[in-house]
Amino acid sequence: MQCCSRLPRILTLAILAGALLLPAPPASAATLFTDALVYERGDVVTITLYNDGDASISTLTAPPLGITHVSSGTAVRWPGGLPDATYLEPGESLVFTHDTGLGPDPLGLYRAWIEYFADGGTHMAETEYTLASGMPAWTSSWGELKRLYRD
Repeated sequence: MQCCSRLPRILTLAILAGALLLPAPPASAATLFTDALVYERGDVVTITLYNDGDASISTLTAPPLGITHVSSGTAVRWPGGLPDATYLEPGESLVFTHDTGLGPDPLGLYRAWIEYFADGGTHMAETEYTLASGMPAWTSSWGELKRLYRD
C-alpha cells in the first residue's frame, strides 16, 4: 500500500524531468503564409515570410523562395541565384509573388518553402496552397488561340 502512495509523486517527478529535457523553442522563428488558401489558374499568389521570433533571421539565397507541385514533385519556382543574405529583424517581413498563369502551373496542391538562417543553424518555413481551375484550357493551346483569329 505504501508503494502505491508514492506512485503519484514518482509520476510527477518523471513528468517534470521529461519537461526539462525537451529542447527549448528557437529564439528566432519565421512563418511563411499566403494571402489565400485556394487560387485559380492565372491568379498571382502573394507569399510572405514573417519574422515572428525575437532575434534577426536571414535568407540564404536570392531569391530564397521555392514552390513545388506536391503530387508530381515538379518545382515551378526554385530558390537560386548567388548567395545573397536578406536580413529580417523581429516583426519584419519579406513579400514574394508568383504568377500561376505564366507556365501555366498545373492544378493541384503546392508547397512553398524558404530556408533561412537563425540561432546558428538552417531552418525551413513552409506553407501550402491549392491551385484550382480558372483560366480556360484554350489559353494554353497555341492552335486554339490562332483559330480565334481565323474564324
